[in-house]
Amino acid sequence: MDFLHNTAYKIIQSYLGNRYQRTVIKENNANKLSSSWKITKHGVPQGSVLGPLLFLIYINDLPASISKIAKPIIFADDTSIVVTNDNKADFRQNLRRVIMIEIIGFSVIV
Repeated sequence: MDFLHNTAYKIIQSYLGNRYQRTVIKENNANKLSSSWKITKHGVPQGSVLGPLLFLIYINDLPASISKIAKPIIFADDTSIVVTNDNKADFRQNLRRVIMIEIIGFSVIV
């Protein structure tokens, strides 16, 4: 089983690591400006098939982790978190808790 985990890790690492990007501005065929190549530290390749799957895995535990104090709204690759409470102090406490859960929970992956 370690071989399988190690192989999967290497595949995902090669997919996400050692990538570069630059910006190209093209006015017409004759004029083209481009930035220098820079390493991409975050994200997945745009338009990839694996990107949405990795996103879903990344946020899979989000609804369960905050469902008692907030409502996550997830659609495709867009996520919103709604925190409501009539009591101002409870609202602030719930908002802080949601932020801490997300910072602690998701910082492991970043």
